Amino acid sequence: MTDNKPLITYSGEIPVFQGVVPSLQKGIGVEAVEWKRAYGRTTKHVHLHPRFVPFDPPPSTGEGGSITSGGESPVLTSLLDQPMLHTFWTDCSDVEVYRATTKDVIQSWLNSVKSCPVKEWLIILVEPSDNKKTNKLLPRSSVLDKIKNDFAQKQTERCVCVADPAKIDSKSAESLNSMLHRIRQLLLASYSKTLIKFEENMRAQREKRNEAGWNFCHYFLLQEELAFVLEMLQVYDESLVQYDELDALFTQFVLNSHFTDTPKWLLSFQRFGDRWPALILSSNSGGNKIIPQIRETIRNSSVSLLNFRNYLFARQAILLVKQRRLNELAQRSLAFLHICINELNILDVTFSEEGSISCWVFVSCLEILGTISNQNLAILSATNANSSMTNNKLEEDSEVNSSQVEINDGTKRKGKTPQHHANQLDFSVHTASLWDYAREKLYELGKLCGLLPKSQLKSDHLHKVISLSSGLSPFEDFSNSNGNGNGSGEINNSNCNNHSGDEMQLPLPELPPGEETPIEKLKNALSSKEKFQHHYLELCELAMGTYKHIGRLRSARKVGLSLASYYMELGDYGKSIVFLTEAFNTFKEDRWTILTIDVLLKLAQCYEAVNDTDRYIRTCAQIACSKAISEPERGHFFDEMMTCLTKLENNDRFIMSPTEETFLITSVKVESSGKIHGPSCDVVVDLSLVSNLPRPIVSNLVQMAIVVCDHVPKQVNYFTTGTFVQGENISKGGKSGGGKQQRRKDSLPEPDVVENLSGKQALARKESTTPAYTCEDEDVALALMEMNPAVNMVDLRQQFESGGSGTNKVTMVGVGTDVKNNEKYISGKLTCHNLHQSLRRKDSSQVQGETQVFKTDFSQVANTRDITIHPGANNITLSAKVSIPGNYRLAQVSIGVKHFELLSPRLGCRYKFSATREPPNISVQAGNLVAGIDQEVVIRVDTGSRVIDEGMVLLVRSSLGLKLKHISSSSSDASSEIAISMPPTDPFVSASIPLTVKADLATQKDSTVFEHKLIVKCPWTGDEKKLSLTFIPPFISSYKLHSVGQRKFVQVLLLGNSDNSLKVSEHQLTVQSPNSQDIPLVALNPRSQSLILDIGKSAAYMWEIGVLELEDQLPFRLEFSVKFKADRREAEIYKYYICLQKFKTLYELKSKVEPHKGTEFCRVGNMCSMLIEISKFGKKQVDDGNSQQPQNSLMYEVRASQHMWAICGRSSGIVSLDDENDDATLQQVNLDVMPMTPGYLPLPTVHLSNYIPADQKSGSSVSNVPKLEPFNIGQVYNRSKGSQVHILPPPQAMGSNTGLSGGCGSSIGAGSSLTAIDSHF
Repeated sequence: MTDNKPLITYSGEIPVFQGVVPSLQKGIGVEAVEWKRAYGRTTKHVHLHPRFVPFDPPPSTGEGGSITSGGESPVLTSLLDQPMLHTFWTDCSDVEVYRATTKDVIQSWLNSVKSCPVKEWLIILVEPSDNKKTNKLLPRSSVLDKIKNDFAQKQTERCVCVADPAKIDSKSAESLNSMLHRIRQLLLASYSKTLIKFEENMRAQREKRNEAGWNFCHYFLLQEELAFVLEMLQVYDESLVQYDELDALFTQFVLNSHFTDTPKWLLSFQRFGDRWPALILSSNSGGNKIIPQIRETIRNSSVSLLNFRNYLFARQAILLVKQRRLNELAQRSLAFLHICINELNILDVTFSEEGSISCWVFVSCLEILGTISNQNLAILSATNANSSMTNNKLEEDSEVNSSQVEINDGTKRKGKTPQHHANQLDFSVHTASLWDYAREKLYELGKLCGLLPKSQLKSDHLHKVISLSSGLSPFEDFSNSNGNGNGSGEINNSNCNNHSGDEMQLPLPELPPGEETPIEKLKNALSSKEKFQHHYLELCELAMGTYKHIGRLRSARKVGLSLASYYMELGDYGKSIVFLTEAFNTFKEDRWTILTIDVLLKLAQCYEAVNDTDRYIRTCAQIACSKAISEPERGHFFDEMMTCLTKLENNDRFIMSPTEETFLITSVKVESSGKIHGPSCDVVVDLSLVSNLPRPIVSNLVQMAIVVCDHVPKQVNYFTTGTFVQGENISKGGKSGGGKQQRRKDSLPEPDVVENLSGKQALARKESTTPAYTCEDEDVALALMEMNPAVNMVDLRQQFESGGSGTNKVTMVGVGTDVKNNEKYISGKLTCHNLHQSLRRKDSSQVQGETQVFKTDFSQVANTRDITIHPGANNITLSAKVSIPGNYRLAQVSIGVKHFELLSPRLGCRYKFSATREPPNISVQAGNLVAGIDQEVVIRVDTGSRVIDEGMVLLVRSSLGLKLKHISSSSSDASSEIAISMPPTDPFVSASIPLTVKADLATQKDSTVFEHKLIVKCPWTGDEKKLSLTFIPPFISSYKLHSVGQRKFVQVLLLGNSDNSLKVSEHQLTVQSPNSQDIPLVALNPRSQSLILDIGKSAAYMWEIGVLELEDQLPFRLEFSVKFKADRREAEIYKYYICLQKFKTLYELKSKVEPHKGTEFCRVGNMCSMLIEISKFGKKQVDDGNSQQPQNSLMYEVRASQHMWAICGRSSGIVSLDDENDDATLQQVNLDVMPMTPGYLPLPTVHLSNYIPADQKSGSSVSNVPKLEPFNIGQVYNRSKGSQVHILPPPQAMGSNTGLSGGCGSSIGAGSSLTAIDSHF
């Protein structure tokens, strides 16, 4: 039907048309034209390739694909053979000739067109090449104007003029393109009008579907005409919609017939039970001959249900293939098969042979799968070819203009799109079910034909194969017409809706050369057992592999179970075990108990058949523990397990298996003192478990592995103490059995490689020191692998790029520079060296059915022997002795039943305990120790895990300045070293030894503590341990020197520093200087005075020093002593030393502030006078080189806060005092100062310094600079220190009270007569 083209008739001057038709056929289909349709339908762009036929006037009776009713317009029933446009061609250029002959011919032609079902027409006037104007005058009107005026006054677009196409000029090309565009537009407009009328008629026919006499087959052909037209116009998606609507309508009729009366036309579909024709989608199977014949049977209402369904699906498949929607074709296929089978059941269609539906389904599945595969390969090949041709064309036309380049680029991009789309097509999601469906039907056919392994071929089976094969042809006269038996004979197609045989050829694909058709595959598969087995196993592998590819592992396991059953019938139990184990793992993970037990029963049968005792015992244990089967069956497999274990008593092999559901550990409790008493520490473990076995069982050994628990990551060995067991037989003495399953020692992995831990490999590790794994990390990894065998450990090695080569290339981190961004970068890579293991599909490896068991180190265990474990809950007490200190954890439980060892999963770090061996410890206990007083401390000895025997001596010595005494000692003298005999003591007991300590007293000016050491020598090790004792001074002492003129007073302050109350008495100050013993010291405090000092309280003592008899050039040393006493202790003496030098008064300073003359008060902002008087004490004496006489030059400095005073003028200066002149012993200085704030302000401070002028005679650079020397404490007496002056506010800010008492010179404490005691200058 791809040969169908839109029909356009031509009439008029035939030679003129024949001269233009080559250009028409070449150019009309070049450009796509926009097809705008009614009812809001989507606009399409279609390419038109019409076929021109001579105009044939329709008969007056209304025949020719239309129905005429009275005076109404004929109703179209066929669209493919109806011309959609009528054209009239003429080259008349003379108006007179036109009026004489051409006009009448056109009028006659138009009358004939109006009687046609489709009345669209177009008149084309062709200008001949020899058209020369003979008259110089312009004619009033041309022939084209006459035609438009006579026939198309309101539709001028139906008359076009085209220049001679033979000319090569722009005018000819433009006129030709205009004509082509007009033809396209009119043709599509004709189709739009015609299809609207056709659809209205079609809907009217569909509305009559419930009337008597309505026939679905006739309506099917009517709507299929619309589908053919849409397909012809390359609107494949809407053509497919027509078939989908017919499919849905037919299905609805079938479903309704199940509940209502069956229509008469539907009864014909229930016949032909002797044929089950195969679905044909390829031309190799005779599809181009069969499908037109099926359409003829539809026209005659004699089609069978399967033939009708095959035809309908074939048409849908062709349209999907044209749209390259192969994925949707695969998606529709399974539903098509199920719908057909369901409709056969509803219509009660019975077939003459059993298995006929299986044959039809099998062949249909293979036909669909082959079509999808071949079409996908064809699309890929065509896309690659187009892409290659486009690239070659671009290279050849590299020098074309820019517009042409853009066109080629667009073509190239468009060429890539189909390839990209085709490469992404994945039909496995939908084809997997088709492969599985075909497998199931082939198995059913093999069972019917006696082709299964345990069946015996008979003659009835051979007849069954022949009958089933012969029923696949759609017609009786079609089966033997093809040499291959596929049915490709000739049929009578003369009445197929007036379509020619060429038009009915379907675009069915061809199979690749040498490939068998599905019917041939079926015949080949049913020819013998060997070929059936080959085809069945091939289908199983395809179905299972496809299911795995799309991730539907459960469906793959279902196929695997069928395959396992087939291998069991063949007697190949080894291959059955592989598929059964895969299914078992999946069902167990999904907790499908019934399916799991069913698989276990088959596994037990296989293991027993291959005499695999170890796996048979493990499988029997699993079955015996299952509650999904009856008690007698559980007891049977329990007896089988015990019988096999009895046979292994004389063997040295052990069978290991996980506890899984055999013994379920419910709780674990560990009790331990945590301390090693003597040689070991007792550990008791209470183990609670539930036994799922149907009967009591005696365990010869139940043990719990105890391993060291490391909390800090460190370098550990990989599985140096554990063994990765996968059902192997471990012999006594550490040797391995099991033949090929045990890994050889020389095949162990390298130390720095972490092996893959998949389910089929045995694991034994060499020691490795590169990774830092803790015991928790090991348990986590092993627990994951126990739960899921597919968990792999990936070996990742960090490599740094360097310049190595070959297999030993070492890569190092390289530092490079990004030239563009001028930035440095550091690169590295991480390489996985076991990609083939870690990145493979998790079920791609062949599973051998072994059980994974990870056994940890059982060198140290808590165990018990000969325990009877009853069904249900059991409590078992395990005991152990730990002699090595450390942190331990319970790692794994092992339950031994004869030679059968059941291992629990790793317990991780949930159950921990510690065993400590504590060494003896010596410490000291003391409160707040005060220096200078006898106080008690306690030496505490904690024995730890050691026993202290009688006669051990503890040696204690102290640091310098600390005396010790044992309280129980008979001696009253304290010393710096003592020996103490210790009493016998048990482990983890504390012994206390009291001592009396006394630290020497030192003078302290602050609260700084000082520390002493006790050095204790341990008798059990000989090591010395230092213990610290901290002492605080009882007092904090200080002194002050006060002056009143030339009189001097010294004051001593004591501040309490102890928490204890101390009583001080008998204070005394004595002179220590050898030349000043006769200097009088007059105490101002009575000697008999006693005071109590606590922490924070102070006491002051004062003495007057006789200055007149003192020569102060030498140091004057004094000793202060006082007795202090704590409660019920002897009195102690506290001493404090004072040193004075150059403290006699040399100068006296006096200052005052007065208002200027004419001003009564000192006010803020007013200038005031400040008078400074400096006088000197004593007369000039002979300088003996040791005494300090007053200097002649002094420098004064006046300092004041800028917020209180503003100093005007010079604030410093130099004055001279001369002993030769009495008037020069007093100097006065006047300054102007301005008060800045009102109130009682302190006087500005005057500071005096010795001024040493520069020595001009000396050559030293140091003497050339004048210097200032400060006076010592007490050498300058400031009589005005502490004086204040009253400053009044400014006049405008004063209140109404103007009478103020006191002048400007008044001061607190009687002004200048105030005597101030100055201790600091």
